[in-house]
Amino acid sequence: MKKNKTNLIIIVLLLFSNAFTIFLLTRSKDHKHPPYISDKIGLEGSKLEQAHQLENAHFAKMKTISDQIQKKQSSLFSAINNNQVNNDSLLTEINRLEMDRNKLVINHFRAIYKICDSEEKTKLTKEINEHFSKPHRPRR
Repeated sequence: MKKNKTNLIIIVLLLFSNAFTIFLLTRSKDHKHPPYISDKIGLEGSKLEQAHQLENAHFAKMKTISDQIQKKQSSLFSAINNNQVNNDSLLTEINRLEMDRNKLVINHFRAIYKICDSEEKTKLTKEINEHFSKPHRPRR
């Protein structure tokens, strides 16, 4: 009888731990997008709509490049025991994709800058400088 109680307690604890794990997994998928730069600088009306279209297109392009970088990095690190020549070509590809991503960001901010008036341009420049002046820690 004592063995049955022990088994029952263990089963109940396992059920609770599984339920908690499922809760954590489903909660982490609710990652919210950071606020649009156009919302931060106070664009309104047709300018806001135009900026949102630019931002949505930008995020789609960034996701594509980020996915490519992640695939290349995965190949690089999974082939850790391969020869140096293959690793060098993967590193070159990753660097090229990083440059493309940086160019994409610059062109995106230039496109937003073009649709702003003088006050909004000042706010945009301030937001960009604040964002890129603070250190960013890598995700864990």
